[in-house]
Amino acid sequence: MLLNIIHPYAFKQVNETLMIGPYEPYKERDERVSSFVQNALDSGTKVLVHKYSDGDFISDALRESALLSDPTYKCLYDERNEVITTTSLGVPLPDRKPEEISDEFWRGLREVYTTHSDLAEKVAGHSSVLFIGGILENCLANAADYFGRHFRKDGGEIFYLPELCVSLDEKELAEVKPKLDERDIQPLGYEEALNLISREGRAVVSQSF
Repeated sequence: MLLNIIHPYAFKQVNETLMIGPYEPYKERDERVSSFVQNALDSGTKVLVHKYSDGDFISDALRESALLSDPTYKCLYDERNEVITTTSLGVPLPDRKPEEISDEFWRGLREVYTTHSDLAEKVAGHSSVLFIGGILENCLANAADYFGRHFRKDGGEIFYLPELCVSLDEKELAEVKPKLDERDIQPLGYEEALNLISREGRAVVSQSF
């Protein structure tokens, strides 16, 4: 079982504003995110945090500060998590340098972002894959689609949890959902997802004996 947390700074975003500290209107969602991630970790689920970077140190620091200012999101800094950095589109860098990019600029990009082959190593071997985070209609949808096209195991299932995702544009979301359905990337309810990670966790334990 693999849980992907896409660009978690989105949990602290309200329209174009990053909220510092707990934000009461989203308290219930935030607590559910925290509880779900903790349950996933405790069940033995692999948790992969996809950090966002636009290459601007100050912007990156502000996004990180927003998460660190909210104790609810300390789950993102659990030592059992693995952390990568993906582009604003929610996908990794290609392994090969595009011709139009200079060698120097490419080296800079590789210092910041995870590459396709690096991501392939980290996500290998999981038949059930979950996505939470944001933005659902943009980078999260792209990340799930990318996973489906490149890394899905035969018979593997890919889910996203709308209750634990951030959406900023209802019209765009309505356009994206059918495309996810076409790619067999399905929505999953919170309780269903908890049951899934619990079952997967028990299966891993039983196989170890």
